[in-house]
Formats: sequence, structure tokens, C-alpha cells
Amino acid sequence: MSYSVLGLGQPLIDIIIQVNDEFLNKYQIEKGGSQQVNFEELQNLLHLAEQEFSFIHQQEHLEERMDSSIISNTSDNFHLSHYLKAFKKNSKQNDFKLEENNENNESTSTSNPTSPSTSNISDNNSALCSILSNFGAIMAKKSSQIIICCGGSCCNTIKGISMLGETASFMGKVGHREDPLAKLYKDSIAQKGVIPLMTESITDKNTGVVLCLVTPEGQRTMRAHLGASLEMTESDLIEDDFDNTKLLYVEGYSFYNKPLTVKAMQIAKSKGVKVAYDVGCFEIVRKFKKPLIELLRNYVDIVFCNEEEAWELCHDAPENAVDFLASIVDVAVVMVGSKGVWCKSKNEKIFFSTEAVTAVDTTGAGDLFSSGFVYGYLQGYDLSTCLRIGCLCGKTVVGNFGAEIYESQYKEIKKTIHSVTSVPVPVVNSSSGHYHQKTASNPLIIPTKSATTNEWI
Repeated sequence: MSYSVLGLGQPLIDIIIQVNDEFLNKYQIEKGGSQQVNFEELQNLLHLAEQEFSFIHQQEHLEERMDSSIISNTSDNFHLSHYLKAFKKNSKQNDFKLEENNENNESTSTSNPTSPSTSNISDNNSALCSILSNFGAIMAKKSSQIIICCGGSCCNTIKGISMLGETASFMGKVGHREDPLAKLYKDSIAQKGVIPLMTESITDKNTGVVLCLVTPEGQRTMRAHLGASLEMTESDLIEDDFDNTKLLYVEGYSFYNKPLTVKAMQIAKSKGVKVAYDVGCFEIVRKFKKPLIELLRNYVDIVFCNEEEAWELCHDAPENAVDFLASIVDVAVVMVGSKGVWCKSKNEKIFFSTEAVTAVDTTGAGDLFSSGFVYGYLQGYDLSTCLRIGCLCGKTVVGNFGAEIYESQYKEIKKTIHSVTSVPVPVVNSSSGHYHQKTASNPLIIPTKSATTNEWI
């Protein structure tokens, strides 16, 4: 099966909860950024959230309360309801197993010496599924600001690319075959049109989970238990999966598994596949700056980063950082939050100023911007049009709670992209600093600034 984009990243179940600053301060949780935690730490954070906000656990009414007003928010929530009902039944028994596997689990574990301990898997699954059951009940309350969906940075981008109309696939490692979240993950991304190329853990690791705490101004604080996603190795890569692919998209968090990341990029380059890389977070740059720059120089065609990550890479302002990055990759993109985006490729340098929007939740803003940009790039649009589509996707997702654009919104985005076939677009010529006109296939008019005079055009 062929696809235009192949994603490599960490499959993670997102639990997104709206909290206030008092909650973060009370439990000494540093605001912003992303940190890795172990399973016990994740459990503790979830229990703190339950206690703090007096969440009501009414699993027995989950099916009846999963009403259309909540389902309409995200199709993943609807798909999740089936699994939450299974969690509810089995977690009470403290021995969770998928119902269709109950008869065979014990014999399989005994006959296969490489199979992990069934009791360990059951203990972990029971704990995690119990948590998700509780949060499923919370999710079913109209007043609750919580979303549970299948995510991870790369997956968010790949789902967006697929929903925009490109063929896309995603590879990563999920939990053991007895882990219900592994099946949930594969089924859910398939609903978005993404081809799941998942391998399963052969240990007792669960599918990874990320807790995302969102404060009222839209700032997110993430704590990630990466679980089985860290177990993927070079041997899990199948070279045939790269055939007939136009672009490999790799998330920054994959750098924690550098041998895997390098091998995937080497296969891509050997087959003439373009490589796009999202730096991910400033902590990664701070920890791996020198090898990361080497990776960009040797393998990457398109790089995405925000101003914090750009600063860590070259300790310079975004408009200068994009120059440095464009000297080692073909296309460099530096996002500067609500202010706009810098982009440079060869002698073409562009700044797009985004229109002001009220952010409900900034989770996934960069991921969905990348979806739009990559989609435009694959259509052969010029850089300004790619930026416009990216900005539209980013603007849309920050107006939602959760890292997803709804299906109805994608329909409007696609109408906007295709409604006008030729629009004059102001573009900065990096050599002169003056604007010239190009033709783009996107009607979005976004104000831009001159790179030299800093005046609005």
C-alpha cells in the first residue's frame, strides 16, 4: 500500500484536562514544557486531579451519559466509549483482559517463554484502565473539560495531513497484544484515514500516556509516560514501508532514540524520500544540541521549530535563527507563537503575521501548523501558500479544547484552500528586503511585515 507521508513518532494516549494555576502551584508542578514521568508518577498526578476537582466516578452510567454533545467534540471520544465500557467491567475485577482473549491468555503466557508475565501486564492494565474509566465518566459530563484521544506530536501532524486529503501512515511501538490501548490506538488513527504501521511490545510495557494540563489562557503543561514507545529499534523498521513515499516526517522526541531516528532517515534518503523534522521542545535541544545540528545537516530537508527551540539552537532572534537553519537544510520554519512565522528556503525569506485569536488550548498548535505546511508542500505550492495553510490549521486548533481539528472544521479549511485558484501573495526577497508578487493557490490574506523596515504592508 502506498502513501505520500510516513510518520515516525511515539504513539501516546492523550489525557487533556483543564486546570487552574492554583492547582499547579499547590502541587509544585512547573508550568509549561514537557517532562517524562514513570507510571507511578503519572498515576499520582491523575489521582491529584481527581481529588482536587471532586471528579465523580460513575462508570455504571457511562454508556448512557456519553451523549451527542460530547461525541460531537471529537470522533476519538466516540470511538473510546466502546473501550471505556470494557475498562469499567474488567477493572473492577482487578484482572483486565480483552474479553475475546480471556480463554487463551494463561496458556499463551505459559507456552511462550519470551512472553512477559501475565500478572504484571494485568496489574499495569488494571491500574491504567481504572484511571481511564474514571476519566471516561468525567468526560461524559457536559461541564467537564477533559478529552481522551490518540496523540503524540507526530501522530497529531499525520492525522492532520490525512484529514486534509493526503495519504498518510504512522509507525511506532504500542503496548503488548494484551494491552487494550494498543488496539484502541490503531483503530482510532485508522478512523482518521491514517494507515497504522505499528509494532507491539514483547515486554510488559503499556502504550504510552501523556497527561496535558491546560490553564485558562491556553498554556499546556505535559507529563509523559512513554511506555512501549521507547522500545522501538532499528530492527522494527521495514524498508519496503518507505517505497513510493514522498516524505518522512519525524518528531523531535524521537531523538531520545537516536539510532532509530538516524536509521529511518538513512533509509528515506537512500530511496529519494524527503525528510521533515519537528524539533519538538527546547529541552531536547539543550540536551542534544551538537548531535541534533549534525542530524539536521546530514539528513533533514525541512525543519520546524518554535522561537524557544531556535534560541537554544543558535542563541539568536527568530529572524536570524531561520537564516542559520536555512544554511543547513532546504526549508527552515521558525514559529513565533501568536506573532507569526519565519520561513526561509535558499534566497527566499518570508515572515507571516498571524491574525489575533483567543486561544482555548495551545496543545497541538505547532503539530497542526506542520500538517498544513506539509500538505501544501506536497501539492507543490510556494512557501507563502504553505505558510497560509499551516497558519489556518494552527489558528483553528487553538480555538478547540484538545489537539484536534473537528471534521466540520476540516471541511471549511479545504473549502478555503480551494475556493480561489490565483491570489497575489506578498513575499520578502531576502537579498533586497523588498516585496515582490507571486501567485498562490490559497485565498487567505495574512498581513506581513517588511524584513527591513518592520512596517506593515
